[in-house]
Amino acid sequence: MTAMQQILVQISICDSKALNVVFSKLGLQVWPPWFTGDPCVGAATDGTSIYAANMNPGIKCDCSDQNNTICHIIELKMFKLNVVGPIPEELRNLTHLTTLNLQHNYLTGPVPPFLGELTAMQQMSLSSNALWGTIPKELGNLVNLVILSLSTNNLTGSLPSELGNLVKLEQLYIDSAGLGGPIPSSFSKLTRMKILCASDNDFTGRIPNYIGRWSNLTDL
Repeated sequence: MTAMQQILVQISICDSKALNVVFSKLGLQVWPPWFTGDPCVGAATDGTSIYAANMNPGIKCDCSDQNNTICHIIELKMFKLNVVGPIPEELRNLTHLTTLNLQHNYLTGPVPPFLGELTAMQQMSLSSNALWGTIPKELGNLVNLVILSLSTNNLTGSLPSELGNLVKLEQLYIDSAGLGGPIPSSFSKLTRMKILCASDNDFTGRIPNYIGRWSNLTDL
């Protein structure tokens, strides 16, 4: 095996190890192939939607890197599996994630700032858990986000102004999240917004005039 081949194998194993640790910390059983170092097999690559009923927990992979020689985990779903505990730090090693769905579990602790490192992310759903603390400003680094869901948690504090950097955002779900304070003026940049669910919070101040300029808005 050449040195380059060894490097490629190590990169593949990095994703696999991170995935296995995440599942282990959350008390989930992983499929046997994931223990062998290649999680990107079967339904992970055959075109099956990650939202199919039998894909829970589930992953999807993209194997086009390095002339189709490297697979990366790009989607991860753990939906309504009674998962308990904090969001594992090892998620930060899945740097190619575009979709993260951890909805309807019993996740606790703060929303970790390291999620802001996953800059390929397009959809992130953490709603219906027991997360607490403030929304980290680092989420403002996720400039490719189209959907962000933090609703039905035990968060505190106000919306960080850095979320105004998410100019591709089309759907924002923060209802019943425990938030307060004013809606940041930086949100005026979120002109692609289609759905904003923000009820059952303690927001203060005026409803911003710029919302009237969100010409794509269909649900408020």
